[in-house]
Amino acid sequence: MPEYVSSAQAETTLSLGTKILARGSSAIQWQFSSPLALRQPASSQGASASFDELRFWFRSDRASGGSQNRPFYLSFEVAGGGSTWQRLLPVQQPNVWELHRLWLGDMPDDLRSAVSSFTLRGLSSSNGDLSFQAVIGDIIATTPEPIQDVDSALLKALDERFRTVATGTATAAAVRALVELPENPGTRALPYILIIPWSVQPQKELGGSCELIDNYTENGVSYVRPPLSTVQVDYAIDVFAETRSQKIRLLEGVLNYFNRHPYLTVNGERIEVLSFVPPPEELSRFTTPGRTPLFYRLTVQVETGDRQRQERAVPFINVNPQRSSTELDRSDPELARI
Repeated sequence: MPEYVSSAQAETTLSLGTKILARGSSAIQWQFSSPLALRQPASSQGASASFDELRFWFRSDRASGGSQNRPFYLSFEVAGGGSTWQRLLPVQQPNVWELHRLWLGDMPDDLRSAVSSFTLRGLSSSNGDLSFQAVIGDIIATTPEPIQDVDSALLKALDERFRTVATGTATAAAVRALVELPENPGTRALPYILIIPWSVQPQKELGGSCELIDNYTENGVSYVRPPLSTVQVDYAIDVFAETRSQKIRLLEGVLNYFNRHPYLTVNGERIEVLSFVPPPEELSRFTTPGRTPLFYRLTVQVETGDRQRQERAVPFINVNPQRSSTELDRSDPELARI
């Protein structure tokens, strides 16, 4: 199974760590022994903390999109306290992993505060032929904060990833990674890896100027959003060490890690990690002789507005889930049958 489908998520997410094989019109259910809160009570400052989305990667051998030839055949349901909330799941392309983002803005407050179960349910059809085989990866609840989420994902990737022997010790210890905050650098003990935010540059919108649909319901209502824009986030990653040889080993470790893992999983999404070289004038202003940082660039999607309720009679553009061309790991006995 691809790493991003079931890998550990950033600290801002709630990972349920489940992968399920569903067949035919069966239903798969996650029951919670204690109610799951997707919305927290208001704090002393008066604000309530809540998750905005449920996300998961999903793969099925049957396409669906709500048309007569490709009807919806799967519903994802959330239940609790006598209330139920659901979304229909489109499948753009059979046998390809697709990221689904279920917006929670229309979920009733009482349900959002105390969820007792998730259910992946097969739907009946008038043509009587809706057999399928499908796999669902980890389900995470998240409030997307693109720049903060990339910071956290980079920190998770590098913190205590490498080990080295520090001066005065006999055994190797894990090397900490830190995100640079010039206003409050804190106390740092050598050696350490410093993740330095280099620049944040808004980019153009994706998908033109049309509204895009990305959440479907059984009652014919859908939810549309403005097209996404992107932000280019650049980082310098440097090593501060006790010796030159220690510094080289750790820099090589970072370089080899991103050569072997060119994508970072950020809130369930795969973000490509690209190396780059800043213009000479930037390097001369912000680096000093002897400093040899590595530079990496990530481009993340950013919402440009709130989703809006839309009746199906109003024209819109269908947006299918984010796809991945990565094939299934056939060594997994459950997945090999798909």
